[in-house]
Amino acid sequence: MNPLRARLPALRAGVAALVIALLTACSASTSLSRHVVTPPTQAGRATFDDATRARFLHIAGARQGRTALDTGVELAWYAIEPGDYRLDYRIDIEAMRRASALIIGFDFRAAPLPPPAPVGTLILLHGWGLDGDALLPWSLHFANAGYRAIAVDLRNHGRSGRASAGYGTREAMDLAALLRVLREQGLATEPVHLFGVSYGAVTALLTAADPQTGIGGVVALEPFAHAGSAIRDMLPTMLKRRGGNWRQRMLSRALRLRYAGHDIDRVVAAASAALDLDLDSLDIAERLAGDMPCVILVHGDADRHLPITHSRRLAQSMPSARLLEVADETHLTLPARMDLLGDPLAAWLGALPGEDGCPSLSLR
Repeated sequence: MNPLRARLPALRAGVAALVIALLTACSASTSLSRHVVTPPTQAGRATFDDATRARFLHIAGARQGRTALDTGVELAWYAIEPGDYRLDYRIDIEAMRRASALIIGFDFRAAPLPPPAPVGTLILLHGWGLDGDALLPWSLHFANAGYRAIAVDLRNHGRSGRASAGYGTREAMDLAALLRVLREQGLATEPVHLFGVSYGAVTALLTAADPQTGIGGVVALEPFAHAGSAIRDMLPTMLKRRGGNWRQRMLSRALRLRYAGHDIDRVVAAASAALDLDLDSLDIAERLAGDMPCVILVHGDADRHLPITHSRRLAQSMPSARLLEVADETHLTLPARMDLLGDPLAAWLGALPGEDGCPSLSLR
């Protein structure tokens, strides 16, 4: 392998959502509510093994940090400078739909030095059960577009510290604190935008709702509008799941046998008590009803884990939001469609702030 080239022919990872914990952490001794409380990444599950991760970030020339925050949490992150990384991204969408697995490949090279001055900073936030490494292709894409791309491991994920999940609320406080540090260190070049997937999208939206964070714009892929409703949507969908490869079918059958007939209201109540957070009172749409920067919500109309009604409700609550509904995409496939969404989203960010208000986005 050329030392200036990294290659991953097929990255298989989980969807950026709570369903990951259910598929990968099922055991006879674990309650269903625990899957709602604790992501699996702290148990040694990561997007890349240590050697692969080190090689990728070395080739990208990424800076890495682990910042102690006044919220009591340490957040791990990496930053990729703008440049031409010759990113070649490939996706087999039909194979993904058949296997219910994330099947992508990407190649990239080290960018020529010195890097150009960034046109801004983009903070990337992953979904439940994943880590910042899962967004490496997106980080490289936005670095190619001129941004300093900073991918963050949320609390209780990846290499960040353990702390109680907040379904976006506590994570938003962490991110606001991290942004203050990054600005003090000169790493957050204005304008600062946010890009989030699912759980990370909600974190991005709640962070931007605080005017003191000074966020320029938000790209939110498949967020949820209400925490309790999101859990109630995802768990039954997961238990009904029939497709996928033999391992996924076996896991789904095990889930149905163990959890069929479970009272999901009791599951949500138990998770709320464990987190000291009333998930049924956590209405994200209500919290975003005030002034917001420009937001683009992107949701697949075939999403069964978090139905598109979540983004529709969020769009109704935020006058500054624009909603892009993408035909035939699911909760698994949408975040992988960088081939379809990458350039339009970079162009949308580049158009901020719009002279005539927040711009819309079309794939046509």
